[in-house]
Amino acid sequence: MAVLTRTRTPKFQSSPIRTARTQRERFPWYFEMNSATLFMVGVTLLSLTCLLYLLQTSRVAVLGYEIQQVQIQQTAAKREAENLMYERDGRESLPTIEKYARLRLKMQRVERYTYVRVPVRPGELRALDQATGEGR
Repeated sequence: MAVLTRTRTPKFQSSPIRTARTQRERFPWYFEMNSATLFMVGVTLLSLTCLLYLLQTSRVAVLGYEIQQVQIQQTAAKREAENLMYERDGRESLPTIEKYARLRLKMQRVERYTYVRVPVRPGELRALDQATGEGR
């Protein structure tokens, strides 16, 4: 024989009717809205969400363009640095220096060399270096 027992709700849980009543008391404006008002609130929230999404997307696009412009400037700066290094290397070459010396400084190539012997002993050189403050 089956015994039917009635289940009781535990004391710590309130009944569903009390829960609904407290919610109605807490948020009376929500329960007083009609379907048109709820629809307009939903459309407004959806519109705000879409607006935020579009703002973020446009900001990402603008940042992408800015990054691209910076990369173009970086490439141009690297190219200019390479051109300057090439120009520097050209100006430091021996033929360029010789041409500058001949044309601007009016220097001439030496045709006759004269070597002069200086009668100085190595010990005297060391003493002279120490006296002038130049050490070897």
